[in-house]
Amino acid sequence: MLTLPAAAKDGKATNFINAFFTATSATCVTGLTVFDTFAKWNILGQLIILALIQIGGLGLITLVVFFSMYTNRKMGIKNMQIAQEAVGFGDVVEIKSLIKLVVKVSLIIESLGAVLLAFRFIPKYNIINGIYISIFLAISAFCNAGIDIIPHNGSASFSLSNYNSDPIVLPVIALLIIVGGLGFVVWYDIFLNKERSLMLHTKVVLIISGTLLFLGMFIFLFLEWNNPETLGGLSFGAKINAAFFQSATVRTAGFFSVNPAHLNNSTKLFLICLMFIGGAPGSTAGGIKVTTIAVIWKTITCFIRGKNDTVIFNRRIHKQVVYKSISIFGISMLATIISSIVVYITTQNILVSGIDAVFESVSAIGTVGISVGISSVASKISKLILILVMFAGRVGPVTLMLAFLRETPENRLMLPEAKIMIG
Repeated sequence: MLTLPAAAKDGKATNFINAFFTATSATCVTGLTVFDTFAKWNILGQLIILALIQIGGLGLITLVVFFSMYTNRKMGIKNMQIAQEAVGFGDVVEIKSLIKLVVKVSLIIESLGAVLLAFRFIPKYNIINGIYISIFLAISAFCNAGIDIIPHNGSASFSLSNYNSDPIVLPVIALLIIVGGLGFVVWYDIFLNKERSLMLHTKVVLIISGTLLFLGMFIFLFLEWNNPETLGGLSFGAKINAAFFQSATVRTAGFFSVNPAHLNNSTKLFLICLMFIGGAPGSTAGGIKVTTIAVIWKTITCFIRGKNDTVIFNRRIHKQVVYKSISIFGISMLATIISSIVVYITTQNILVSGIDAVFESVSAIGTVGISVGISSVASKISKLILILVMFAGRVGPVTLMLAFLRETPENRLMLPEAKIMIG
């Protein structure tokens, strides 16, 4: 659909690879773009992208189950188990309640976000355009896509760079990003769980997410405070506003209020770590997830202390969860290395540094979408590898590999034990 001349402002057909890249980025709620969304796509093209963002953010399975329930279509146990896996919830019995909550709360939060943003954009762009821009940004922010349609005159004004001093736009969008990145299970636990105490999952997500959010803000301030290309020319309040926004958006969304290409290399390295971690499972966020990094970290600390089990908040974590966490980390790291090498070698029409190639690749596999300018000028091979890692990042690296692997009878045999030297 995006290849059609009717979807572009210039009335010309769009190259298939570029349209495929855009569709993948929107569906995987990544935000990497080969075109400026406002300059390239007309209303039809933008609405196609917006629909893909909403479907990708909530999940196709979630939407199918939701509408099936309201049209009285029966859902078999197998389909309910698929829906359970899609939202990351462990109880098939409660999956219908969770999916109702997911869709309803999502629409309510997006609507509230759009109303708040409309107070800023309607006076600036008139009623119709202001409402349209507000709705687009609210959905894109909540779904952690990071694609915007802010009008501009073709100057080097990127994303939300004109709103660092605005007390409404950046805080509202940051809040939408944070809520969307917490995960549907956390919502369920907070709003519908009748137990007095929160689940371990919810505690880990809230603590790690809050820690990374404020740690990211302070480190970003420290590293970019005097950089004239980013925070250097802003007032004190604008610096705080911009730093908090970057910390919120960099772990999962693709918005930015400073030009990423002008960041210090030390800042890029730090942001790469945040992008790689991402948000919470069962959310609109990407990355290896905060729970994965929590399990790996506690596994390391417990091993150092001589414990045989991974323990978090006096609860023992199942070995299968530990193995899965290590597998997700390892596969994602391998995909990042391969993607970075391919992007670095094949993007020859611009001078690409190694750190920028890694930054773009992590942004893709973490479905973050913040670009240092490589995606728009990348070669076809680079675009194809970025498409693949965006898809893998959204579906999940372990899930993607399991889809192509089958258990063999030998895997179920009790094999003799052997020793191997480590370290």
